[in-house]
Amino acid sequence: MFAYKDKFGTMHMVERKEVAERSAAGPVVETNFPSTGTGYPAVEGKTLFVYVNEGKAYLGGNTPETGVPYDIESNAELSALVNKIK
Repeated sequence: MFAYKDKFGTMHMVERKEVAERSAAGPVVETNFPSTGTGYPAVEGKTLFVYVNEGKAYLGGNTPETGVPYDIESNAELSALVNKIK
């Protein structure tokens, strides 16, 4: 998998590096971090929406109203990945 942030600062994960490179607004990083297969990382089997520029993440939904706030720093692997794609 390849992780990157888009022009809005949202983190995505895709299987093909060339797709990531076309869509990235910053570095593209190869990773083994779990993914839902829908273009986003996964934690505890749920989609995690990561907003790199804001340093915020929500588990199961893409807003505070629909998802549970997730502390990026509580997951060392995710934190390191987010820092690499900033």
